[in-house]
Amino acid sequence: MPFNLEEYFCSTPSSKKQKNIVIFARRHWMSFLGDILVSAMLIIVPLIILFFLHSKWPNLIQGRFVNVLAVFGSAYYLLLISSIFNAWISYYYDLYILTNDSIVDIVQNGFFNRKISQLSLTRVQDVSSKIDGIFPTMFSYGDVLVETAGERVENFLLHAVPNPQVFSAKVLELHDQLIERDGRRQDLMDGEGVLRRGKNPENMNNSSVLTKQSFEEASQNVESVNHCQIKESGEIKKDDLNLGGEVIL
Repeated sequence: MPFNLEEYFCSTPSSKKQKNIVIFARRHWMSFLGDILVSAMLIIVPLIILFFLHSKWPNLIQGRFVNVLAVFGSAYYLLLISSIFNAWISYYYDLYILTNDSIVDIVQNGFFNRKISQLSLTRVQDVSSKIDGIFPTMFSYGDVLVETAGERVENFLLHAVPNPQVFSAKVLELHDQLIERDGRRQDLMDGEGVLRRGKNPENMNNSSVLTKQSFEEASQNVESVNHCQIKESGEIKKDDLNLGGEVIL
């Protein structure tokens, strides 16, 4: 994939390679539109008020009032620009990464707070998507809920995902492929004798010892049977003569 994760200063867990990335997405830009509109209003409205005051009372904005207005205006716009930049950082670095075997959710909260969550596709039980509202319907974005199986239920809720139906369908497709691949691998290992059904890999050494002992016992039984057959056929061995006693032919 052509995505460079180093640009985002957040390598995925388990050192995922870029070639394993199937979907690389962030929140839909419409989810950031509200912050843009609010920021634009906060920038323009004070200027409109100032222009109205200056046109209504020209002598009001002069002298010390100009100095006080400059100080408070500078502080206001400095805080406003910091807030806008903070919202942009949170939007730009919120990432949804789907690889061949996991889902990675990267949430950026402000400048110095980042949370990275990873879910293996083998734990996925169900995936659902939801598009609710006029704008999400028009621009095709919504939430994706990934439900997990196991004792610890850790559902993944991804917000404002572009084309959520495609994302959820791809998750289920990769989940089925991963389960099928693991099943084939298990069948191959069983066929080659690496693992036996009903036994753990930790017991392989004990199983090999038991197999060796069973083989030695079976060899001794075969030798005893052959010895009996030789006696019944009338053949005499040198070892039998050394035992002494009568020999029945």
